[in-house]
Amino acid sequence: MQECAAYLDASGKNEGYSALCVAGLAAPIKKWIRFESQWKAALERQGVQVFHMTDFAASKKEFKGWHGDTERRGRFIAELLEITKRNVNKLLVATIEIDAWNAGEPKSLPRRTLQ
Repeated sequence: MQECAAYLDASGKNEGYSALCVAGLAAPIKKWIRFESQWKAALERQGVQVFHMTDFAASKKEFKGWHGDTERRGRFIAELLEITKRNVNKLLVATIEIDAWNAGEPKSLPRRTLQ
């Protein structure tokens, strides 16, 4: 059996949201080490310290100067997606209705693994 690790991130954590969604990636440790090396190299080639999709999509912070540069943006996101596909075994997602959770009756939306 291989030792695996996962990276998870949540959205809907702030007040006013009706659901909390957690999504992530899982892979063997060996692949994560390779992923981190390739991801860091891709960011460095573009002069990016950290990738936040929210900032990338809105051309903010590190991506402020990228607004309208569809060729550069397309190449960069394609490279990051390729690195992810090469190194990640599973994509995971779970969504919980916040009101149901707070009422002590957690109901998850249907569970499934994305591939």
